[in-house]
Amino acid sequence: MKQFGARLASDHTKSSKDMKKLAAQWRVPLPTAPDGKERAELAQMARLQGAAFDKQYVKTEISDHKTDISDAKKEISSSSNQQVINEARKDLPVLQAHVKLAEQTQSQLC
Repeated sequence: MKQFGARLASDHTKSSKDMKKLAAQWRVPLPTAPDGKERAELAQMARLQGAAFDKQYVKTEISDHKTDISDAKKEISSSSNQQVINEARKDLPVLQAHVKLAEQTQSQLC
């Protein structure tokens, strides 16, 4: 479980740097706080501990990453901005690897 979390943290830190650079270049504001859905997920997980927390965390990561994959595919197929398309193409395999890793982690927790 720790390896899973460490991998996500490492990959997302790198991706965030790239996204912040692109957003600054295009003067697109990025969220500075979790949205309503994310706040609800965080509140739910804050009440959990141990194995229950691990299971919910992995379940949430699978769901969120699948949404991110869908969003990346949509950007690749419909964006008119080549930089956005390139960023989505770069992130897509990482997101897919995260889902695979999360599903493997989930199977070990059950």
